[in-house]
Amino acid sequence: MTKQETETAISKLTENLTSRGVIVKFNSEGDNAYYPEPNTIAINTRQNKKSKYYSLLHEVGHYLLRQDKDFSTKYLIDQTFSSKTKDKRIDVLREEVAAWDKAYEFATINQFPIEKDKWDFYSKKFIYQYAVWVINPAKFIDD
Repeated sequence: MTKQETETAISKLTENLTSRGVIVKFNSEGDNAYYPEPNTIAINTRQNKKSKYYSLLHEVGHYLLRQDKDFSTKYLIDQTFSSKTKDKRIDVLREEVAAWDKAYEFATINQFPIEKDKWDFYSKKFIYQYAVWVINPAKFIDD
């Protein structure tokens, strides 16, 4: 995808989310994240366009997972990221992997473009970071 095609895909994805009642905020501070309350996706604008697009898709995956009425029984998730037990860290990792899978399914069904090599790069990069965190929370790396 060109930069313009990526920007168009971000706009269409944002419109899709807005129509579902999801607030999408782009800012230069903070992490990429989905916040169930107040149903908001935050995307950091300091990343390149491709990274923003795939991050936004990934956060859509979190949004979709959390619409499942059984979500809280599948994952031991809370908002205290740094103080999670080993079991909770494993469930965070499980959710991260599931969010990538759910996002891929969503993009395919809704015909949002995916470049397989970029998808693989970003999904594996971020899943790896979480895997490192599960083993050693003090060594949450960005490589």
